[in-house]
Amino acid sequence: EAPAAWLPPDDAQPQTLPYADGEMFHGPVFQVMESWALGSYGSTALLNAEHDAPVGYMNQVLLDGMTHAIPSANLHRWSAEIGEDQVGYPTKVLSMSLYGPVPTTGPVRCEVRFTGFHEGPRFPRFDIQLIAADRVWANLELVYILFPKGPLGSVSGLERQAFLGEKTAVPNVGLARIDGETTRLTPKEVKGSDWLPGTLSRLYETEGDVQEMTRQIAAKEHIGTRLGVHPSEVRLSDDATQATVPQAPLTRVDLALDVAPDGEVSVSDAGPPELDLTPVREYWRDRLQMGPWPGEDLYYGLAARYVQSVELEDPDATMFMHGRGAIYLANHQVGIESLLFSLIISALGGVPTATLAKVEHRDSWLGRLIAHHFSYPGVTDPELIMFFDRQDPASLPGILAAMQPRLALDEKSLLVHVDGTRSLSANQPVGQVTAALIDLALQAEAPIVPVRFVGGLPTKKLKQRLEFPYGHGKQTYHIGRPIWPEELEAMGLAERKRTIVEAINGLGPAEGQELPGAPDDAFAAEVAGWCAKVQVGEVPAVMFKTLEHVLNRTPESEALLGAIRKAKPKKPMQGLPEGPWFTTLADWLSGRQDLLEVPGAIGGMHV
Repeated sequence: EAPAAWLPPDDAQPQTLPYADGEMFHGPVFQVMESWALGSYGSTALLNAEHDAPVGYMNQVLLDGMTHAIPSANLHRWSAEIGEDQVGYPTKVLSMSLYGPVPTTGPVRCEVRFTGFHEGPRFPRFDIQLIAADRVWANLELVYILFPKGPLGSVSGLERQAFLGEKTAVPNVGLARIDGETTRLTPKEVKGSDWLPGTLSRLYETEGDVQEMTRQIAAKEHIGTRLGVHPSEVRLSDDATQATVPQAPLTRVDLALDVAPDGEVSVSDAGPPELDLTPVREYWRDRLQMGPWPGEDLYYGLAARYVQSVELEDPDATMFMHGRGAIYLANHQVGIESLLFSLIISALGGVPTATLAKVEHRDSWLGRLIAHHFSYPGVTDPELIMFFDRQDPASLPGILAAMQPRLALDEKSLLVHVDGTRSLSANQPVGQVTAALIDLALQAEAPIVPVRFVGGLPTKKLKQRLEFPYGHGKQTYHIGRPIWPEELEAMGLAERKRTIVEAINGLGPAEGQELPGAPDDAFAAEVAGWCAKVQVGEVPAVMFKTLEHVLNRTPESEALLGAIRKAKPKKPMQGLPEGPWFTTLADWLSGRQDLLEVPGAIGGMHV
């Protein structure tokens, strides 16, 4: 026979439901508590027995809901022996009696009473009644276990929900302590917050014993704080001395780790973040079937000098489209970005990427350099430029039609600067995108990927367009979420154009907030000095000085530089590697002959 139903506590006061403020981050199906009032020795609540989950034998969602009426993070309100820094979790059912069939409709009243402790002060005990239609259906004796809240349990419910439940970066939320430029964490602090075994390993994606977890968590939080990402997204080397994040796949941070006798781990930067081009180098060596060669030295030297980082808006979506032909639509700041972006995105996207360029660039220094570069013995030209004549707009459809099957077969991707020419100042949004490019994406069933180049220009308008980032600083390449053909098919033409333009302009710094990259005055002085010494223009001087700064150069590049340095006017260079490839390059870098005057085939994709 069912016992008498309890009345609500006489001092119970209505409370905000714990779902709204994140104190409980159960999903919608489990949010069965509809009202809640809290007193000094217990609580009363109304639970909804109807929900979308299977009822089973005992309506398990309803049973879970009875624990929602217990203020797990504020049990000090019911006992002075429980500290405000403690949180409770269910651990044991001492007894349970059921009276009649399980409720599946209507509200069920839940009455909770704090009744002291079970086997010590760490185990608060509660008596609970579930009352359906004014009749007790369930009577339980439930025991909780107390844990220290620690840093993660002491923040607000919404912050905790975001950090633990959604794995979102939250400022000043984490286990470790930030001491100036150093991040510190002890095994004791880790154990104190690992309330249920495996909680932290799943949250931080770590493995190993508690000391190893401490080392990994400290390193991940150090990088997460620096880069504004959730620690679980940080990828560590086996010894945790190097870190990367998916949002910036080519940025590597070297770490210095120290472990004190008591096990405390201290983490600090071993140097500034660096562009790690290893994945790019590996891709192109495999693609070209070449080992180290002088072309690598120059191209990767330019990338290291002028690219700050590559930032992915949606790393998962970018990874999903790996190996698929894509159309990258971007703004345009400086000349060198087209080449360097093609070099990098070909590796990240897994498909060689050509740039759609004005036909005038066939005979520009960049067109000539690329043609000469891929004329190196044994190298097959990957066709990184597709030329078109802006004076003949009718030619564009034919060019894009020739590109369509290569896109569809994932043999080629395409970069297009949508405004057609370089800007003269920072904070210049793109204004339009031609319908022909959208049609190409739909016909080839290829995604359109918005791209924004940032940091290459000053805020004040220049008088002439730049080949290299302003002050020889560095740019950041922002790559947006792919826009799939299915999305575009559901839109009209005007909406398609607007969506793409807004996606490009929405990447990177907020409107009007873009600044140029920090200038490299020392390198600028070196370039100016070489220009004056050998009477060459800025471009060959940049190439020569870039090669000089490349570490671990190939022997051929070393010999090339040595021959140029020792060269005497109007006399043949001594010590050059054999072959016209090196002679042509040496003459250009030393001012003996302009690359634009060198006869020979022009590279690029011929259509």
